[in-house]
Amino acid sequence: MSSPSLGRTAPLILIALWLVGMVGIVSIPLERHGVFVLETAQEMQVSGDWILPRFNGEPRLNKPPLNYWATTLVAQLDPFHADVQIWHGRLVSLLAALALGLATYRAGTRLYGRTTGFLAALILASSEQLVEMAHNSRPDMLYAACCALLLFAWLDAWRAADGSRSQCAYGLAGWLAAALATLAKGPQVPAVFLAGFLIFLLTGPDRRRVARILHPIGGLLLYCAIVLPWWILLNRRLESMGIAIEESQMSGSLLRNLAQWDELLSAYYLWALPLCMLPASLAMPFVARRLWKKRKALGPSARLLLVVGATWLVVFTLGGHYRSHYLLPILPLPALALARALLLPPPLAALPRKWWMALRGITGAAVLACAGTLLYQGRIVAFILTAGAGGLLYLLVRRGLNAGEWTPTPLVRQLVVLLVLCAVAVAGGNALLPLHARRAAEQALAVRIRSALAPGDRLVQWNMDKEVLAFYHDAPIPTLTETAELEKLLTRSGKPVFAVVHTRELDGLGQSFGIEILDSTASIRKQSQHLSFVQLGNGPERPEEQP
Repeated sequence: MSSPSLGRTAPLILIALWLVGMVGIVSIPLERHGVFVLETAQEMQVSGDWILPRFNGEPRLNKPPLNYWATTLVAQLDPFHADVQIWHGRLVSLLAALALGLATYRAGTRLYGRTTGFLAALILASSEQLVEMAHNSRPDMLYAACCALLLFAWLDAWRAADGSRSQCAYGLAGWLAAALATLAKGPQVPAVFLAGFLIFLLTGPDRRRVARILHPIGGLLLYCAIVLPWWILLNRRLESMGIAIEESQMSGSLLRNLAQWDELLSAYYLWALPLCMLPASLAMPFVARRLWKKRKALGPSARLLLVVGATWLVVFTLGGHYRSHYLLPILPLPALALARALLLPPPLAALPRKWWMALRGITGAAVLACAGTLLYQGRIVAFILTAGAGGLLYLLVRRGLNAGEWTPTPLVRQLVVLLVLCAVAVAGGNALLPLHARRAAEQALAVRIRSALAPGDRLVQWNMDKEVLAFYHDAPIPTLTETAELEKLLTRSGKPVFAVVHTRELDGLGQSFGIEILDSTASIRKQSQHLSFVQLGNGPERPEEQP
């Protein structure tokens, strides 16, 4: 019987961790940006218009269409549902997260060996930001995967022999990933990564290799061949509709705003990065000095990644619009750095037995709590999936730790076990803990409204715009702010109109219309956030004036 191989076991461990992450693919409440993707994909599928994204019947010029296309593709491959489901969009993000983890493993393996690649991928897979965004249908996870593939492809082109077929293939693969990233969210991060790569090449001994590494002519032609057809067709469509694209996010309007001094002084990304990398980032203070002292032994590859990361940090800090999920495309870089620092000689001492037992007990208890919660909620399929993936993980981790081609130190053994347990616990907590009560209540109300309405019933929103309603309603839901608009709608339709309204506004609305409260989100703690589903009729009768 052959000895276990880390090269075969490590990817299987990452895939098993990904299967555990499937537990929240349906249960996590929708948030507004995820609704945008799901509903836009649904409207694309219904209309057959794959060029102009629409949401709630109106053009949505915020994001390019790749994520909508991918969500619709998953929906069309689903033989059991005709409409776009919540898990269709989330599966795209989960697959992107898996691609990001496997790409990090491959890059770390090629740069520093399988041990570093495996540990870096585990650090990434257990990070809070990746787990959270992998369960969101917004395009950021797909964008991050494309951007990381772009960077790692050009890294391989830089390491390949000049003029070789592999160097040409890697260089063009980077441009292909850049084109897909542009269609997923925009050209910002690909442009920043290209700038960082050029800074590294032009300031070092590789300045004469730039054209051979990046293949700029062929690469740009490939990039334009993929991106421009949709962009040209979109602009022609908008011109025919009399819509100006210049002020939309899709035209780069957000790039015109620069950060203010108070934003710059906040150093947002410097403290947001460790938070996104929890729990592994807790080790950063203990290995930072070690990494600095050994910097000369890390080689030019580390300098390349550092230059690219620093370029991203400077550009996005100056650009403002700070968001933690903007860090997703560069998370593989600190994961690789942290894994490399932990594995530099001499070996670090293992955790004291008391610490090790306490940490393993806490994370193990969290995993068991997640499994128990699944059983308590009656989610048998999710429990079976989680238990099966957990059992597979146990066997694979044991096999991986006994792989013949590496000899993990006691600390590495401890870290592998802890990171796997943390990844399962973070995924379970993200899927099961009641962290989004308001979103869950609004989504449940939207589902009940869909069941309550008959075909042809008219639904409106009063002084509000809850995107989740659009996903559960077949027709556009207008937002009205004037009583005259409601009166006109009632008169024209000749039958009652249904509305979703903030509960606090019911008294004011009741002075003009007859109201019957049909449902509400009374489970939300803050009364100011309560919503009511009402039926509107003619206004209250007024006594006739005496002559």
